Amino acid sequence: MGESYREPPPLASPPAGSETNFYKLPGFQHKPLTSAVYDAINAAIVRGGLGGNEIHVLGILKENTMPSWRIRISTALFMLVPHSLFAMNFDCVGSACPSIEIIGDSVSTLPNGEPSPFSGYADPSIRRDPTSGDIWMAYSWPNLGVAGDTERRRPFRRSRNVVPGVDIHLAKSQDGGRSWRFAGKLWRSIPSASPDGGTGHMGHEVANILPVKTPAGIIWYGARLQYFLPDEGGFRKRPVSSFRILIGSAREPSALADGPVARLGSMKTDERWGVDVNLASLSPQTRHCMLWNEPALYHDGNELFLTLSCMAFRGKSPDMKNNDLVVFATSASGNPSQWQWRFAGKLADAREARELGGERLTQVDLFKGRDGSLLAVVTPDTWESGDFVHHGCRVVEVDTSGNALKLARASQGHLKVRASILASDAGSAGTAACSYEPSSETGIIMTKRIKEGGAVSQATSLKAALHRTGIHP
Repeated sequence: MGESYREPPPLASPPAGSETNFYKLPGFQHKPLTSAVYDAINAAIVRGGLGGNEIHVLGILKENTMPSWRIRISTALFMLVPHSLFAMNFDCVGSACPSIEIIGDSVSTLPNGEPSPFSGYADPSIRRDPTSGDIWMAYSWPNLGVAGDTERRRPFRRSRNVVPGVDIHLAKSQDGGRSWRFAGKLWRSIPSASPDGGTGHMGHEVANILPVKTPAGIIWYGARLQYFLPDEGGFRKRPVSSFRILIGSAREPSALADGPVARLGSMKTDERWGVDVNLASLSPQTRHCMLWNEPALYHDGNELFLTLSCMAFRGKSPDMKNNDLVVFATSASGNPSQWQWRFAGKLADAREARELGGERLTQVDLFKGRDGSLLAVVTPDTWESGDFVHHGCRVVEVDTSGNALKLARASQGHLKVRASILASDAGSAGTAACSYEPSSETGIIMTKRIKEGGAVSQATSLKAALHRTGIHP
């Protein structure tokens, strides 16, 4: 983190007879208390007019020899703490946060039937059909296969070139989210060649779906990240020039698989991959966006809004201070490839990331709460030892004034945080994406992952699962 260590002040005892809950300081697990963290805690106390008994910064705790700063809060005084630091808190562990089973869609195995080191469910996007009441979920389905065999029909031999892939699957619940059934493959890996003639396939990740009522009926919108995965090298050799956001519309979720799309590029996208619009060129505020990731959709009745993670770099490392969440909007009329886009502001930047416990915000989703407010769920993360480390999910209100979207702030200046979802049993890579649909009994769905062997692109094992928190922000 590059900051000097500051010894905390003497600690007061908690109020007599009060119960206490324990929460990790978001985004700073396994780190010494730095000056910035100390100042943030102190500022929160000052803003809330709180005394020394409401927030107690504990010393370094030894857990498997790894230090971890924790905060102890008197539950009796919990609601007095500014929402910028604490809101509805939940630790997604054990039986309190069970995993979701999708009937009919087992996690992937190796082509010979052995357990796959790259498997599970991840990146959920959950929405209710306004007509039928069914709840749909798009999710990533990571897998390993044989090069050139996306249908997984060739006999498996370990001497063959085994390549990773990510497909997007679709599931449906007809009982309010209590159970889920597989509804088909939404976007599968497509054999392809690079502009230079290399062989591989087009992979998909981080899908987002959205139903919108129109005078002509329900229209479903779908967006996802697409990139080229070469047969030689897999994720480590993905050409960044192939990263594009694909977005389209259809009359039902499953029809998004084959419908027309717009291919949206960034400053690093090579037009030879196919680009309809370079969104990064639409505003001086986005011309540092080398890659797009993590699309999220919202419709206000007039325009379709697309929020993207803007990935900026300094050399080969991410420029975390300039990795913003940016928004574009379109009337979405006609063929998607002809949609006219405008820049609609920044949802968040480094300031909001720091306030929520990270260096940047990613894995965004947009949805309405049960009270009708527009909310965003985001993941604060940090860049550590050549990898992105995720620190749970935060749910924050969204300000929709001025034909733009941005995270909302209270009159005192702090973000209007509704919920913080953590997982104290998360591995070194942390948690992953969250999603929410107010009519689903799942509450917020959190992705948890177990990774071994270096950064994600170099991992020897990566397994993911979806968990129901039951939390309704």
